[in-house]
Amino acid sequence: MILIKTCYKFLLFSFFLLFIFGIFNYKGSLLVYVFFSLISFFLLFYSINKNFSFFEFFFSFFLFLGFWFNFTFKISFFNSKFLEGVGKFDYSAKSYDSVLLICSFAFLGIILAIFFRRYIFPKSKNLSITQYPSKLLIFYKQNTKKIFYLILFLITLISFLNYYFSIYQRGVATKIQYILFYYFFSWLVSFGMCSICALFVDLEIKSEKSRFGKFIYLSLYENCISAISMLSRGMIVNSFSIYIGIYKSLKISGVHKFLFFFYYLMILVFLFLIVFIFVGYLRNEHPPVVLISNTEISYFNLMLSEKFEYFQTFFSIRLNALISRLIGIEGVMAVYSFENNGFDLLKKAILINDINHLVNYKASFFDFLKGVTYNNSSQISITVPGIIGFLFYSGSIIFVAITLFIITFLFSFVELVITRVLWNNYILCSLFSSTIAYRLWHFGFDPSGSWKLLLAIFFNIIIINLFVRAMTKLVK
Repeated sequence: MILIKTCYKFLLFSFFLLFIFGIFNYKGSLLVYVFFSLISFFLLFYSINKNFSFFEFFFSFFLFLGFWFNFTFKISFFNSKFLEGVGKFDYSAKSYDSVLLICSFAFLGIILAIFFRRYIFPKSKNLSITQYPSKLLIFYKQNTKKIFYLILFLITLISFLNYYFSIYQRGVATKIQYILFYYFFSWLVSFGMCSICALFVDLEIKSEKSRFGKFIYLSLYENCISAISMLSRGMIVNSFSIYIGIYKSLKISGVHKFLFFFYYLMILVFLFLIVFIFVGYLRNEHPPVVLISNTEISYFNLMLSEKFEYFQTFFSIRLNALISRLIGIEGVMAVYSFENNGFDLLKKAILINDINHLVNYKASFFDFLKGVTYNNSSQISITVPGIIGFLFYSGSIIFVAITLFIITFLFSFVELVITRVLWNNYILCSLFSSTIAYRLWHFGFDPSGSWKLLLAIFFNIIIINLFVRAMTKLVK
């Protein structure tokens, strides 16, 4: 409880300060902005309680970051510059108000879904309580070191192969002709290997052999190296989901729990910043060198100048790039600016195959509507509308709210089933729920292929079950 109360106070204070900045920099009606802010705050904090749902929490948290935080931060400190692109959005007060009202009603749909789910299927009355087979815990205790080094070797090998051969990398067209091989590696580096780590972190906790042992650090290593191998800045998503799962799983309380999670969170944030900057360099997104009298002077040396120009430039670029990773508000602003919104456009967006466009170095459907083109570059920057922006292709706020109500309620119920199937492994459940929530947050690229993610999670659950049964049978 100390951890939760401390986080609540810190978040409330930080968001209140940012809210004040937003009031002074918003161009539209202050009543609309205040309404949008209150709904956003309520969504975030209502999704957290004693028996919270992982999916509801992650979905609400991602949307809060991508909409209210992203929007307020940029209108307050970046002069309303949205790097992800907003199409033909005219930045008028009326347009700002319309976009915030769309988002507000979308959030209301999610809030209602959480309310009804808690009333009909409360987490405290889960379907049943299941435990790992006792033989599995025995096998784990007998082979801890062998399992650890084997998984460490596989993680390193798979990540190296993925990076070296560019099998599955974000924004890079794959050179692999065998589609099953591509899908296999994309599953492994996205959340396949992370799932195996999550399984053993949970076993580590439940076996009481070591509460904060080596598999927790192995999961952090896996998230870092996998993110680097696929040139992704999203390392923190899987790591944070494991962090939340561990918090739910550990039975300790008080100051010891607070200190552990503060320590874990600091490591997580530090690693995320390193990966974020390093991936930027691998993507050739670092600032260019300056030529002075035919001599190359790095920005690092230029930083030592009296005006610290490099430091200001570097910090501004990286901070804006970091905030721009928070998908959401730009997508709604762009879709709102389209002239032909309607259910026909939504149907076309659902059926479009963005993968074929990417392979042929063409813009995705959403980027095409925004007017983005590519010139046969091997590295392509893809933007997405997000689930709210995508649904607003229909041009109907009511449709957006109702659809989000159904989506939230459905996946929250699915989480209850997964919890039972996975022996109350909250870490794996948190991972799968965050993966689905993250996909919805970044929804819009190849929407017709979303079934592949759901199918991958389904097979992941089957594989874990078979893996557990196989280990159980190895115990004599």
